[in-house]
Amino acid sequence: MDYKVLIVTHGRFCEEIIKSAEMITGKNDKLIPIPLLAEDDPLSFSSKIRAEIEKIKDKPFIVICDILGGTPFNSSSSLLKEHKYNIVTGLCLGMLLELAFLDTDDMMEVAEKMKEVSQNSGHIFNNNSFFGEGS
Repeated sequence: MDYKVLIVTHGRFCEEIIKSAEMITGKNDKLIPIPLLAEDDPLSFSSKIRAEIEKIKDKPFIVICDILGGTPFNSSSSLLKEHKYNIVTGLCLGMLLELAFLDTDDMMEVAEKMKEVSQNSGHIFNNNSFFGEGS
């Protein structure tokens, strides 16, 4: 499938989570990290995102951000007037692993799958869970 995924996060989290995913699945050329660095202000960060979008605007793409309401999300959403794409929040390693094997180029389907993976990634385990004392 020929689409791109902009991974937009606070700090270098986007770069490091991509490295972690690629340790498991191998190189994934779909993924483009865009880190919000300490020297970035919201305007310059939006420009950074815009520049990456301009490079890929002829391909379908989505944006995955770390958290809802943060500068990566706000800057990404400010560009929705200029380009048509989906933004998914709640970045986790499971999302990037899923992307490596997802067999679709329907961007809404990709976004829905990313949301589903994020929502299902958290679980609670304790001694009772592992030793049969709980349900």
